[in-house]
Amino acid sequence: MNTLDSKGEFLITLLGSLAQEESSNISQITRKGIAYRFQEGKVIVNHNRFLGYTKDENGELIIV
Repeated sequence: MNTLDSKGEFLITLLGSLAQEESSNISQITRKGIAYRFQEGKVIVNHNRFLGYTKDENGELIIV
């Protein structure tokens, strides 16, 4: 790809905007998924580093 050519610059700009849009879509989907889990009462916690808590076989938090 020749970036000194106007076609090359256009292609890089186009691919960059497509990548940005894909990143934005993934971000929106992730936010909606987290919001849905909170509405369902499911807490998302990295229990390996969550001081004083662990999870049982059902995924419920247990105080250690």
